Amino acid sequence: DRSIEGARFSYHAVLRALPAPIFAQILHLIVFGELVVAIDPSFMETYCDINSSTTSTIWLKAIRCEALAEYEGDARYLSGVIMLAEMIFCVLISSVGFVFRTK
Repeated sequence: DRSIEGARFSYHAVLRALPAPIFAQILHLIVFGELVVAIDPSFMETYCDINSSTTSTIWLKAIRCEALAEYEGDARYLSGVIMLAEMIFCVLISSVGFVFRTK
């Protein structure tokens, strides 16, 4: 009976831990795509053939651009900061929920 309880606890712990890094990576892709178009539109027009007046799915086109693999700019830094802040927030929320659930 203890092994089943331990397995169930481990299963739920893994399920609680997964959303934070998954959402953080998705958010990083979206934010990086949007920021690089907003901050450095000339780079996007030159190397990726993306105009900043395109539709709302511009971040999809931006993250598929191979020239961004070597891009070093404010958009990369800022998207990393936003991703880290979102991950910290998600981990805090899941930790608080875990602590209060075990009491």
